[in-house]
Amino acid sequence: MFSKLALYRDQFLSWFDGLAGTTRSRVVLAIVVSIIHLGLFARAGHVRLDLPFNSAPGERPYYSDPDAPSVMGFPRQPHHWSRLIVSRWDSEHYVGFAVRGLSACPTDGKPGQVEDFKYLQCGLGWLPAYGSIGGLLSKITTIPEDYSLVGLSVLCTILVNLLWTSAPFVKRLGKREALGTLIAFNAFPTAFYMTTPYTEAATLMLMLAGFVALANDRWVLSGFLVGASTALRASAVAGSFGFGFASLVAAYKRRKSGDPKWWKALLGIPLCGWSMALQMLILKLVVGDSLAFLRARNAFGDDHNFLRIFDTEFYLKAFTSQHMDGVMLVGSFAIVALGIKEVVKKLGAAESVYLIVSSIVSLALAIAAVHEYWGLNRYLLLCPITFCCAGVLLRKHPVAFILWCVLSAMIYWHVEMCSYISHGNPQVCPCLGRFEFGMPFQS
Repeated sequence: MFSKLALYRDQFLSWFDGLAGTTRSRVVLAIVVSIIHLGLFARAGHVRLDLPFNSAPGERPYYSDPDAPSVMGFPRQPHHWSRLIVSRWDSEHYVGFAVRGLSACPTDGKPGQVEDFKYLQCGLGWLPAYGSIGGLLSKITTIPEDYSLVGLSVLCTILVNLLWTSAPFVKRLGKREALGTLIAFNAFPTAFYMTTPYTEAATLMLMLAGFVALANDRWVLSGFLVGASTALRASAVAGSFGFGFASLVAAYKRRKSGDPKWWKALLGIPLCGWSMALQMLILKLVVGDSLAFLRARNAFGDDHNFLRIFDTEFYLKAFTSQHMDGVMLVGSFAIVALGIKEVVKKLGAAESVYLIVSSIVSLALAIAAVHEYWGLNRYLLLCPITFCCAGVLLRKHPVAFILWCVLSAMIYWHVEMCSYISHGNPQVCPCLGRFEFGMPFQS
């Protein structure tokens, strides 16, 4: 009996390892996993809210007031921005940029709190690049703006899943470990954000593509890809920090070994923030102030407190936060502690530095910036070292890997996705912790 079980186990593991063995199997897996997120959205909308995936078919987002405020009033515009079950919360701002661009923003650029608030009301508390790209795609294809943004996110999610099983990850971590990384990532409580009109999918796709280019010794391309992510969300600067430190480490080691072209690793550093610089230039030309985004965030009430990183009370209270963020935060620390030694051993020095530094900076920015604990689990998506460490556990500590994925999936379904589609309604989601924030429901 036990010999048969062992045989079945070995056959399953052989099949499992083969999923990362061919391009066709990798593509199919990447697509299927991405579709599962959309399927779970459809199911959650039905069982939680009795809503279809699209509550207003035949319509498209539009403004009846071209200058409608972005963060005040009800119902929010553009109309129908939340008709798709995947479109909630900050989706409004990205859909808004896709529909009207920056046309509602003041253009005089004069400093002062009143103007700062006007920048916030035109949507500039969120970077406009991703929404603008979706709007351009809609103009070219004539598809509704919300669909174009969701389509872009799904495409980027498929690419992210392909990158997790790409040659650099498979060769360094191993086939099973690379697949474990993909599974741990997609089971994470906030992984569904990858298929929403948010910037997470595109940002992480560019960060991982930069890692792959770096691992293939293509430093200029890596810097360009990492730099491209900085226009999508401010926290993407974490990837730039990771790339900069990785470049310095690679250059140092190569010079020490006598490589005459050691300096090639430094060529990508000037590119690792190029798209943010370009966006600031565009803001200067269009609205009159290259710092309009920062001024809008100031009006929103941003107050980065980096001392919070060392506050034990912050972490303990997080266990009872609305989305149980402390559970995943402390759990992520434990996963990294279990797997980091193995990951570093398998990766090169520069590759390890890139993943570790970018993850540390992402986490530090997230903890310092959060209002209460809102969104902390979502920000952990941009800490790739966590998922790599979880992946290596699949071979050496499979029970820990399975328990981590089960815990993640439970919080995914009962807490994070439920809260997302219901705008934080505790009556719809009985598993939520203490109330922090919510929004009136609309479609």
